[in-house]
Amino acid sequence: MKRVVISVTNDLSTDKRMHKTAQTLVYAGYNVTMLGRKLPQSKRLDKQNYGQKRFSLIFSKGPLFYAEYNIRLFLYLLFGKYAAILSVDLDTLPAAFCASKLRRKQLVYDSHELFTEVPELIGRNFTRAMWLCLERFFVPKLINAYTVSRSIALYYRLKYNIPFAVVPNYPSAGNLSNKTNTDSELQRFIDSQKRRNRKLVWYHGAVNRGRGIKELIDAMYLLDTFALVVVGIGDLYRELRLYAGRQPFYERVLFAGELPFADLYSYAVQADVGFAALEDLGASYRFSLPNRLFDYTAARLPFVVSNLPEIAHLVNRTGIGMVAKNLSAEELSACIRKLGLDTELRGRIIDNQNKAAKLLAWELNEPTVLRMFD
Repeated sequence: MKRVVISVTNDLSTDKRMHKTAQTLVYAGYNVTMLGRKLPQSKRLDKQNYGQKRFSLIFSKGPLFYAEYNIRLFLYLLFGKYAAILSVDLDTLPAAFCASKLRRKQLVYDSHELFTEVPELIGRNFTRAMWLCLERFFVPKLINAYTVSRSIALYYRLKYNIPFAVVPNYPSAGNLSNKTNTDSELQRFIDSQKRRNRKLVWYHGAVNRGRGIKELIDAMYLLDTFALVVVGIGDLYRELRLYAGRQPFYERVLFAGELPFADLYSYAVQADVGFAALEDLGASYRFSLPNRLFDYTAARLPFVVSNLPEIAHLVNRTGIGMVAKNLSAEELSACIRKLGLDTELRGRIIDNQNKAAKLLAWELNEPTVLRMFD
């Protein structure tokens, strides 16, 4: 049985894309082990049909973290038993590439974003220059590579003259569960807002710069019959949670922290409006197709997005959501109110989601993924 090692820098608990990838490989007959890192707040991992290993590291962020992780990953790959490595994003590629060459093993690369164009690197010229050097050295040497959108694939092809296949972040039709923890803080909050006849606005994903979350909180001032749930953590989690807590409508906003990916659907289906906006803070966001778009479609949750090329093209083509003209509180509140209260519009969008869900399923990606490992 062919062994595949998947390397990521997260703690494995919330990475839906790699969970789906691992299951695709397992069902195709591969023996899979996924490598990540353990954080102080990491929860115990659910048992899966693939192996899971998390490195305990001294450093948790910054250059020393990336150096330490790549050293640990390289040593693991140098002595481990496997036939192929799936390297996820530029921050795992140096170790994976070097080990694949020394061991003469197959290397596959999955780029979740334009790593050197993420908002976190804006204004950090030296750090960005270092990542660009790594990208320019390793990426042109790749043979089997894929990414999340057509625009990012084209970007890499024009810049480095190598082909990238496209594997969007579609949800898996077989992994949707309606089970909820009825005694969880999140479920109690949802129930309390429903009892007050409030509509529920839902966001899940990283709580980072450029996700429109502060603007969404501001919009809640104009949406007195709506409540907001933010699921996820990130660089701005504490700051935005405190900001929401200072607002007069603080009791209508809940920052729920991280949830296991298996639980997201069961809560999202109880919401009324999804939020998936991004600010245009560089090419990585401009050309992205976030998981949320497809998760909301699977949950039949009408959603509002920002007017960025890939996102707006998908929504306008399929009619599965609404494109906001801008991210002002006034515009967002108008879109959310319409999606939440206009029953005719909601019915039309949900009908479109019923049709689109058949075409936006992870199972359609599987031949492309498996072809990389043949």
